[in-house]
Amino acid sequence: MPPQPRRWTIIVPGAIAAALGVLLGTLGFFGVSFGQGTVCTDFNEAPHACDALYHWLEVGFIGQWVLVLVSAFVLTYGLRRPQSRMPASIAAWVMVALTFGWYAFYVHGAYHSFKVHG
Repeated sequence: MPPQPRRWTIIVPGAIAAALGVLLGTLGFFGVSFGQGTVCTDFNEAPHACDALYHWLEVGFIGQWVLVLVSAFVLTYGLRRPQSRMPASIAAWVMVALTFGWYAFYVHGAYHSFKVHG
């Protein structure tokens, strides 16, 4: 039987993915929603000009926290099952990339959801 990977092989990427998700799901979300919401409401006078922005932000927020939950699950699973640490570690590193990618995707969508006139 081959030796099992050490606990840190799942702890490091799992903790990074979960912490990054929490950071982007709170401070990152607040920064984007406050900044883009201010720009949208200051430069658009139509009654529902910012609705698309807020829909992008809602979906982004929910998606970011889903990624946090999945990261926590992968971390817990990898810690409880030593034989699954290597696949769980790979999955956790993928979660880090997905967390960055999702954030960039919904911020880009939110940014381009309204037009600034002037």
